[in-house]
Amino acid sequence: MPLFRASSKSEAAKDASEPAAPLLPSNQPQSNSRKSYENVLDLDDELVRGISLTSLLAGGARLFERHGAAAREDPTGTFALSQQCDTLDYFCSHSWTTSRYLKYVALLVHFNLGRALIVTQIAMFGCLFAQLWFRDITPSWIWGQYPVQPDMASGLGPLGAEIMVVPVFFVVLCTAHRLSPPRSLFLDIACIRQDSEAAKADGIAALGAVLDRSERMLVLCDAHYFTRLWCTFELAAYTKRAGAARIDLLPLHEPLVLLSLLGDMACFIVLGAVLGVVLMAVAPELMKSDEFAAMMGTITILMNLPAQFFIIYAQVQAYEGRKAVAALSSFKLADAHCHSDADRAELQMLIANWFTERHAGGDSGDDARRIGFHRFEQFVRHSVAPTLVSSRSYLLKLMVATNVFASAPLFDMLCHERFTANHVTGFAAIWIMGFALLVPSKLFVFWRSAKVVLALREKCGCHPMLAYAVGALLNILGVWGLITLFFLTGPTAVFDPTYHFPDDGLDDNGRKMLATQVGGIFTAVGGCAVAWVFDV
Repeated sequence: MPLFRASSKSEAAKDASEPAAPLLPSNQPQSNSRKSYENVLDLDDELVRGISLTSLLAGGARLFERHGAAAREDPTGTFALSQQCDTLDYFCSHSWTTSRYLKYVALLVHFNLGRALIVTQIAMFGCLFAQLWFRDITPSWIWGQYPVQPDMASGLGPLGAEIMVVPVFFVVLCTAHRLSPPRSLFLDIACIRQDSEAAKADGIAALGAVLDRSERMLVLCDAHYFTRLWCTFELAAYTKRAGAARIDLLPLHEPLVLLSLLGDMACFIVLGAVLGVVLMAVAPELMKSDEFAAMMGTITILMNLPAQFFIIYAQVQAYEGRKAVAALSSFKLADAHCHSDADRAELQMLIANWFTERHAGGDSGDDARRIGFHRFEQFVRHSVAPTLVSSRSYLLKLMVATNVFASAPLFDMLCHERFTANHVTGFAAIWIMGFALLVPSKLFVFWRSAKVVLALREKCGCHPMLAYAVGALLNILGVWGLITLFFLTGPTAVFDPTYHFPDDGLDDNGRKMLATQVGGIFTAVGGCAVAWVFDV
């Protein structure tokens, strides 16, 4: 059960001049509880401790495993992971009932995704440069016959960028934090001693001051998070004292949706590259035929199948998460869950003290409590809930990240022997329309599929696996967004398969220079977009 409390330096004078709410629930009388009021400036430095992001993510975020079992099994070793510090970068708020792996993925995406996309973009350009200017040292098996978009002209081309994009991305995603500037985070089981009840009590009593020394609050939330009264209270309390601007909200479904879209694109790219390598070895003539170009739609669907179950799971989680956030607009204190009746009673006392105005002290105790409960509910409904709605920046992140992956085939096709200056416009169209058309169309289809899955599970009583299978089949419709993109940028592949762009008159070095310049523009624009959107 998390025990978090927010306070603010700006209210120090006010707190010193009038009675204040206890920092944490206490069974002691009010006069005794005043002894636990922390002075932010005089706080014992030993109580301000943080754990590095590298230690928090070690072992797949093992500190989140089994409701903090590490602190119970090895309290001394867990506490030793934290270090004394003057200020904290983040105060971590989460629900112990949520899977550690969801938190692990969310933290990786939050801290490493932007760098992973930029490194991937640079690596694709490096692959392009090597394939263009140092072809003799590239592996021969990455070269073969395949059609180049948008006119589907068959010829010899490489698959290097498509093969390396996924491993480079995931290696950087999982390791970038090790090379980044150090960050200190507060996690209660590692930053408060668990082997001494007295030390634990001191650490818990100082949580408010620790929050004041935290630059930001990092909230790892899912649908379950908002059903817990403790979690809702700590988020509302911090919002009330510090403001929503200092809160980094990480809905755990958003990284799942993002990685599912990238996984969908990765299946298309990697399986397509593998299929190309296999066909070049066993049936090279097929790659040159017009029939192969006509089969691209069916091949695209088959290559996307493996990612569909992950996609539908991510979309269901997203639907349930948004449903939980929407439920906060009608939040009721009585509906929120607590670990025990004793916890509820203590927390309700704390809520009443925090959300009752000081001048209401003349009211009777019961009236003051009811006023505090009412104002807490109103604050959650009208001040907290609106700040949790996903913004357009989330959609923009999805679009930018997916477009980085989608550009991998373009980097390879820039090295294709049938590439001409006429293809540059087609590549730009694919890149721009993929950004504007592909992600929105996929998200729309995936979102509707998730609603069908939930309806089958909750209203029709279908077995979960059957419901997910139906959702995965419906998701295939999302692939038609990709097929439509190919059609709009190269309709001659359907209406006149024999048409191909005429020769542009450039010699070999001229084409290499043009391809290098176009690849450099793609890399610069894509890298700047990632740096801006992900604040790298």
